[in-house]
Amino acid sequence: WFFKRSDVSMVVQKETFRGEFGAAMGAARLALCAATGQASREVMTKPEIAEIIDPKPDLQPAYDAARDTFKSLYPALKGAS
Repeated sequence: WFFKRSDVSMVVQKETFRGEFGAAMGAARLALCAATGQASREVMTKPEIAEIIDPKPDLQPAYDAARDTFKSLYPALKGAS
């Protein structure tokens, strides 16, 4: 998923170890601070980066063509539900 997101968005993606990201992780860290009184600077640390995924510009034309096809078909598909 990270590779596809990087290629489509043309933005470098940084994958973390052990899924250390997202709203649930943030909520858990906030709860830890509230429950234990630990300082946020000790709990709210940046996750370690496992892999940096660079976009592949050579794939962009194919993604653009697929998006254009979808956009042209969308009106007909929307009414088919």
